[in-house]
Formats: sequence, C-alpha cells, structure tokens
Amino acid sequence: MEVITGAFFLVKKDVYEKVGGLYERYFMYGEDIDLCYTLLNNGYQNYYYGKASFFIIKERVL
Repeated sequence: MEVITGAFFLVKKDVYEKVGGLYERYFMYGEDIDLCYTLLNNGYQNYYYGKASFFIIKERVL
C-alpha cells in the first residue's frame, strides 16, 4: 500500500526516529502522507489492516 491516511497508525519507534518522524513544517494535514512516502523511500512497506480499531475514553487511548 502506497499511502495510509488517518488519525491512527503504528510505526516502530526506532524506524520513526530513523526516518525523521513527522515533518513539522506542514501547516495542517499531509504529514501522515509524507511519512508514508518517507517510509517507502527508505525501504519500508506500508500495510493496511482493516479490522483494527481504537477507542478514546476520557482523553485516553485504549
């Protein structure tokens, strides 16, 4: 999968740090797409798992 957009996706911490994380110069939106392309350009793959879900309860992610 080339790009995964949205509010929730997982990246290993060491991989995230190796590729430089999210590009903070984006004003609004687009940083998730940029991260996906950055991961691809560094030899990683993006996967989609449609059965995953998460809930926000009292400002905590479970």
